[in-house]
Amino acid sequence: ENEQAILLDVEVNIPDLGTEIVRLKSKLDNYTIDLDCITVNDIKTHGKMLPEFPAAIDKYRYMREMAMYCYLLKLCAQKFYNLENPTIKSNFLVVSTIPQYYTKVFPMTKKLFKEGLDEFRYLLKLAAIALHFKNSEEAEEWITNH
Repeated sequence: ENEQAILLDVEVNIPDLGTEIVRLKSKLDNYTIDLDCITVNDIKTHGKMLPEFPAAIDKYRYMREMAMYCYLLKLCAQKFYNLENPTIKSNFLVVSTIPQYYTKVFPMTKKLFKEGLDEFRYLLKLAAIALHFKNSEEAEEWITNH
């Protein structure tokens, strides 16, 4: 499939604060769901030489975006296709915006996936804290003290 949106409410439990619902929306560029494997492909344009793209993954935290996409698609695969614990693969499909306009596929590594998923979870917690306090100063104070 191409350009499919996934909307999901996530229940985030923060110790000492309780539970908040964080609404997520993502739009996957391309994905496949097979019998035991899901693959997410994310198209990226890059204004530099293709060998420099790994630095862009780190700079723009693309691994966090990709981890979120994979996580959400895994939930969809469980719900709609009863896939339990599928293999997850993901790729950055990169197009250089400078002549010769080369393209290259950069697979997402396990290390990047773990880093991206950890950041995604952390940001979900920050969003839940912000929703709980509804005041940025109170939220920052709580985060500083915990």
